[in-house]
Amino acid sequence: MSDTILTHRDGPITTVVLNRPEKLNALTKPMWQRLGEVISGLSADDEVRCIVVRGAGDKAFAPGNDISEFENERANVEQARAYGAIMHRTLAAFAQCRHPLVAMIKGICVGGGLEIAANCDLRICGSSSRFGAPVNKLGLVMAHAEPFIATRMYHSLSHLIEGWSKNIYIGGRRTFPDEPIRRALVPVMLAGAMLFWLTPPLLALFALVGVVPLMGWGVAALALSALFWMLVSVGMGIPMLHGLAYPLGASVGLYIILRSVSRGARKIEWKGRVYDIRPGLP
Repeated sequence: MSDTILTHRDGPITTVVLNRPEKLNALTKPMWQRLGEVISGLSADDEVRCIVVRGAGDKAFAPGNDISEFENERANVEQARAYGAIMHRTLAAFAQCRHPLVAMIKGICVGGGLEIAANCDLRICGSSSRFGAPVNKLGLVMAHAEPFIATRMYHSLSHLIEGWSKNIYIGGRRTFPDEPIRRALVPVMLAGAMLFWLTPPLLALFALVGVVPLMGWGVAALALSALFWMLVSVGMGIPMLHGLAYPLGASVGLYIILRSVSRGARKIEWKGRVYDIRPGLP
């Protein structure tokens, strides 16, 4: 079954392919085992600089586990525990990998496929990408360890700020490598959006302390802005009151953007290794 997990080496970049296109790359027990072994091996290889994970073909990254094997592989408690232990070791290998992991997602990415993608450092998606965790439709629940592992994209607020600072800075450089003006506009446009979100609460705050004599306008702007984000929260299926925290989110976002701009051409440290992001350097 080793041919269901393929690896392609292109210099310091290794691509790992989930290779069951006839089954939309549905994962079997041997695939989970082999995938964990491959990622652990690549993590120990100092010649590797980046690992790309993708599904074979354009229809799916992975739809999760192949349920047709459950009758033989997960038919009782002992088998389910053994199956789960293999999955958890593989997901842990992703979480502990020393190199940047990039999920290249086309088509379906649900269940176990979504967990794999979530444990990569970056996820690049196309318009065909579809996400979900429909495990409840099988009469099952995720094992205790799985939600913990699947939400370890960032360990803390400082990790989130560091990660997104890199994403914005590197993204602008890669999208417009030969157009410095347009590249510079990427964080400017994002910062403008954040300032637009922050204007109502700032206006109300300034009015409250007497900096501007526009208390009525400040309160009205804040109320309309809060109502808008509460409605957005409802539309996204999260508690309405979470919308009231949008100024905090906008403040963190603005700080991330300013931090990304200030990075300049400095090197990036990633899990103990230093990467020089200047063009032409490894």
